[in-house]
Amino acid sequence: PEAARVIEEFIHYLRALFYKNLRWQQKEKMIDPDVNAEMVSDFLVGNVVGLMTLLRSSSDPRMVQHQVQAIILYISSLRRVHQPNNLHLISEKV
Repeated sequence: PEAARVIEEFIHYLRALFYKNLRWQQKEKMIDPDVNAEMVSDFLVGNVVGLMTLLRSSSDPRMVQHQVQAIILYISSLRRVHQPNNLHLISEKV
């Protein structure tokens, strides 16, 4: 029960961080205002939890790398056309 509570709190905390960041990016016109910040937040939380699971398993490291690259590709698709894409700096290190 205690572990479940800690995990649930972490998920809610992470979701709130993603949501606040996405809304800020919309306010700053960095991503499209039509992006559903709630949906994307849930998607990103699911991916973080999935990555944590993959990292603890004996999965092929390429699977983790491909997952991270796909997440980065998705996130970069949210940006507005006129915004520079600096996500390549992250993906080069993965």
